[in-house]
Amino acid sequence: MNSQVLTLPMDRPPEQYIDMLHRSRPWLAAVAIIFAQYGLYTNIAGLTFFLGPYSVGSATSPITALCISMMGAALINYSLNGKRLIHVSLIITAFSIASLSALPASLKAAQFMQSGLSGKMGFDTYLIIACLCSAAIVRQKFFRVGAAFSIIAFLMLFNSLIGRSFGLPYFSGEMAPATMAALSFLSLAATTVFIDFQPTRVLFLNTSIGDVTRQTVFVGAYVPWLCGMFLHIHAGVVSRSYPTEAVIVTLIILASTLNAIRTGNVLAQSDHHRRDAEEMLEMMAITDPLTHLLNREGIGRRLQQKRDGLARSEAYGAVVLMDIDHFKQVNDTFGHDVGDLVLANIKPMFEPYLRNGDVLARWGGEEFLIYLEVAQPADLPGILERLRRAMLVMRPTLKAEGVVNPPELSASFGVAVLGAEEETFEAAIKRADEALYKAKKQGRDRACYEAGLGLEDRAARLGLSLVVSDK
Repeated sequence: MNSQVLTLPMDRPPEQYIDMLHRSRPWLAAVAIIFAQYGLYTNIAGLTFFLGPYSVGSATSPITALCISMMGAALINYSLNGKRLIHVSLIITAFSIASLSALPASLKAAQFMQSGLSGKMGFDTYLIIACLCSAAIVRQKFFRVGAAFSIIAFLMLFNSLIGRSFGLPYFSGEMAPATMAALSFLSLAATTVFIDFQPTRVLFLNTSIGDVTRQTVFVGAYVPWLCGMFLHIHAGVVSRSYPTEAVIVTLIILASTLNAIRTGNVLAQSDHHRRDAEEMLEMMAITDPLTHLLNREGIGRRLQQKRDGLARSEAYGAVVLMDIDHFKQVNDTFGHDVGDLVLANIKPMFEPYLRNGDVLARWGGEEFLIYLEVAQPADLPGILERLRRAMLVMRPTLKAEGVVNPPELSASFGVAVLGAEEETFEAAIKRADEALYKAKKQGRDRACYEAGLGLEDRAARLGLSLVVSDK
């Protein structure tokens, strides 16, 4: 049977951006490969990033293009659930090639890795590739460490971008624009693998708190960046051999970003506690505390949901009112504690005989309402007979729970089928109540059906004595 917990509606799906980024991972990796190959093509052709004539400047080296392409291929393989051996082999190979190229030029291995083309893998490019490779290698066993490597790679890339926008070369030279673009997409693709990393997850939530966190991070990054460019380009701050301004601006942005993420997580945690409290209060309002079933308010809401869904299906909806026979006598003879125990056992006794789409609720006192979805009304006699028999075998359960000489129990049922699309549940419940009255009048311990359902043949095949309300 479906869970009878009513979930609170959400304004929008909070995981939407996360799911979207997961799906976009292979495309981001593919774009990174395209930029890397484009940068290599412009290098071979003696052109710049925008296909202008090449002059003195940065260029994407073959080693850089190869490492980025291999890492992009590894991410695509991972996204498409390819073989892990291929993924690991590509990452380790890219890391090894990048490490060899970073060796001092005096070593033969490093000389072998360089070509006669313009440009070489700068040390900042190597560090970013090394961090991304390390993140992929340790991800499975040390997820948080891998996430930290991914964040460090993104931070170093951002620092290089700031340095280039200020016109400040690093000690290893400028990073080529095509390389920077390729690494940007590659880092973003790699970051999607760690998108469930709890401290930074708030950045990707499709919630108001996620929106505020992203806006705060954007302002905290954009404003220092603009101010740094203004000081260096327009105010005439003297250039240095090492981009001190870029590093300082990066540290400022890092501090503001960490503060925004921390604030977002605190707000998200508070919002989570608030939602839990609201859900608990909501459940208290719609749940009967004794039987842990929906109360009259809760079943009213659920029936409205069922009515909306029933209009789009070919199933029939049946309303059943059940009353425990001679329940007042049980309370008077055995005490209210036993009576409460009987009520509390209705749910575990009936649930095994209810299916997906069925709902059981306490209507009031010793009365219960059952909503059944059936392919045709002829299915109802068999279901009701199983429920009737379940009530008869409650005595051993009560005895096992400590009731000495527990009472014999039975129940009466009144059944009505929801009619035309415009009919309300209230009208069907009224007919079910009339049928329940007829079942009691006929001697109890039976189910009575509203007239006009044509269940006589089905009841005869099951060997049941069918009681039909004459109303």
